[in-house]
Amino acid sequence: GRYEGERNNDGERHGYGTALLTSGDTYQGLYNNGKRHGYGIYRFVNKARYEGEYVNNKREGTGTMYFPDGSMYKGEWKNNKRSGNGKYKYANGDTYEGEWKLGRRHGQGVYVYKDLGISYKGNWAFGKFDGKGQVHTPYYVYNGTFYDETPRGPGRFSFKTGCAQTGQY
Repeated sequence: GRYEGERNNDGERHGYGTALLTSGDTYQGLYNNGKRHGYGIYRFVNKARYEGEYVNNKREGTGTMYFPDGSMYKGEWKNNKRSGNGKYKYANGDTYEGEWKLGRRHGQGVYVYKDLGISYKGNWAFGKFDGKGQVHTPYYVYNGTFYDETPRGPGRFSFKTGCAQTGQY
């Protein structure tokens, strides 16, 4: 690859610079002792783009990833994965805002299914709603406990007609 920018006394990339990598990807931003470190913009050859913080060559801190399909994630990163709080806007218009761990929805969060008019607010475990939560649909609201995205245990359906049903699911 090619590099234009500042270097330290050992000749390593250090400070501000621009690199064209052998993969065709480009990076423009800060380096520390040869590694991406601090703020930078990484453009992937597939048209994805990351704008944000790096620590020791990895996406870490806050940043935004833009994907070729039009989706984007803005939030916290750790070890190149979505981790902490962030918002993901999917290509179909759905959104998730909440906690992430190891690149997956995990912890408290809200997912909105745009075209269906449905939302889920509550606990997530490894990408699925799991634990206490609430589903809003055009016809009813369900408050209760979920296991693997299915109502399980005590819960209550409140229908738009005014009726309610409480039970074990």
